Parts: sequence; C-alpha cells; structure tokens
Amino acid sequence: MTKTTSLTCTSKASKTSTVINCQDQSTPLIRMQDMITLLKGIQERSIPIGDDHPLIGRAYERLGSAALEKFLKNARVTHQDGQFLSFSLLVGTHGRKKAPFICVKNRFEDGLHLLIGGFNAHGN
Repeated sequence: MTKTTSLTCTSKASKTSTVINCQDQSTPLIRMQDMITLLKGIQERSIPIGDDHPLIGRAYERLGSAALEKFLKNARVTHQDGQFLSFSLLVGTHGRKKAPFICVKNRFEDGLHLLIGGFNAHGN
C-alpha cells in the first residue's frame, strides 16, 4: 500500500508555505516540478552572514535572472567558466569603482544566482 506524505517548505522572509504531496512509503520522492515549486518559495535577497568575512564581506546576494542581468549591465566580466553541469562561474568588476565580484550563475530554469562582492544588487 502506498502512503501519501506531505513535504512543507516555509519561507521565513515571505511567511508563505508550499505543500508538496508525495507518494512513497518512507521518504518523499521529489520530482523536478515539485523541486521547482519548492524553490520558488526561496526569495531573492541579501543574506547577512554576521561577521565580516575576508572574501564575502558581510553578506551575499540571491538574485533572480532579471536582477542578475541588470547587475551585469554595469559589470565587466573578466573570466567566465561554463564547464560545470548546472552553473557558470563569472568573475569580474562592477560599476565605476570596479568593485570585484564572483557570480555563480544557475543554469536551472527559475533558479536563483549567487553573487558575492560587487555593489549590493538590492540596494541594502
């Protein structure tokens, strides 16, 4: 007999929950569409890390595709490595002050991108 279980993801930032019903006897099986639904609850925003880190600073950014494209319009990419399966690595400088940045550009549809350095993309 197959048992239906529910997996709930709650986003603290938006205070919304996503419930995914999975059929399995012990561990929920998450299909790609279910994973996309789950990931949509994760918002793009600045993530503070507390102490000032020598490479990251005090925060890193989660960016959607539109925000990343806007950021890259004022950036100079000096190195790009697309030899990874699910992401590309971008290295460069941003803005007139040429603030260094590293970006992990997600290749999955609707996935968020990681931005370290550069100017704060969300203006925080």
